[in-house]
Amino acid sequence: VKPGYKRTEVGVIPEEWEVKTLGSLTRLLTNGFVGTVTNAYVETDDGVLYIQGYNVEENGFNFHGIKRVSKSFHTRHLKSCLQSGDLLTIQTGDIGVTTVVPPELAGANCHALVHKAPGERVNLRGLLSCLGKELCGSNVVNHRSALTSICLLPH
Repeated sequence: VKPGYKRTEVGVIPEEWEVKTLGSLTRLLTNGFVGTVTNAYVETDDGVLYIQGYNVEENGFNFHGIKRVSKSFHTRHLKSCLQSGDLLTIQTGDIGVTTVVPPELAGANCHALVHKAPGERVNLRGLLSCLGKELCGSNVVNHRSALTSICLLPH
């Protein structure tokens, strides 16, 4: 191993980096609702915004084709209720794209996205860069599913 690097269970990394599980860095690590939801879609403005993978962009959202779900559906699936500062990562399609939930989307719900709520002492910027699509293929064990389990962060 070259000077300045160390060997870990995920491979060779810079000495100042740590290997952490996402579970140790978050107070919530779950998946958005998975299943058929079309019967819960509503056309009214009082429905709950429903974020899907095609709405998530690197460091942002697009609202093209945004759906709303009924309040009763939302109430039955509160584990995927978003809060400001949560992280969403696409796990199908454009795998690895991650963004932070802004205050205006707090209370929305999500479909089949990896949903993470960073812990109080987590550097959100560091965690977000760790989860970024570009790093996903090189620094996170060359395996994109590692997004849900392993994160490499500078000390």
